[in-house]
Amino acid sequence: MNTAFEYTLNCKSKQNISEPVTLLIDNQLSKLDKLENLEQKSLKLEKRLEKVEKKCIKIENSLESKAGFGFLYDIDDFVSEQLRILM
Repeated sequence: MNTAFEYTLNCKSKQNISEPVTLLIDNQLSKLDKLENLEQKSLKLEKRLEKVEKKCIKIENSLESKAGFGFLYDIDDFVSEQLRILM
């Protein structure tokens, strides 16, 4: 049998131990929730980035097919002709 003093001492020591453990667990769960939220935001951002990259590729392909970069040669020919006239 425990005396009242021993019983009280045991109860206090259990409370002192369990409270910090509970706080530690709550703190870790809070950190875990924050981490999960960050992971979800990261996934959303990655999906948005993929969409933007796809749009950029479509625009590049469209510009290449429409222009064919032939206009660069036209500009070069024009400048060469103007320089020849000025000389």
